[in-house]
Amino acid sequence: MPYFGVLVEGSGFKIPSSSGQPLVTGFAVSRVVRAREASAASALALSVVAAEWNSGHLSRFKVTPAITASDVNRMTLLSGLFSRPAGYVFYPG
Repeated sequence: MPYFGVLVEGSGFKIPSSSGQPLVTGFAVSRVVRAREASAASALALSVVAAEWNSGHLSRFKVTPAITASDVNRMTLLSGLFSRPAGYVFYPG
């Protein structure tokens, strides 16, 4: 099965940021998944991000963002094997 890089975006929430900055209202995150086709990769990446959001340290926010896959790209075998994106980029609204 090929590897895909999927850009996932989240919105529809408001989280206080540190030290009086504007509220955080969205995020972007990239995930690498293996799937037969782009649509399956998109669905898998969305389920991975949803699971991350609802467990661990992200669950403390007690909100469920609306998530969408905004970009799906097939990757080479080496890129897929060695790419392990992690973390979130949060942005204010």
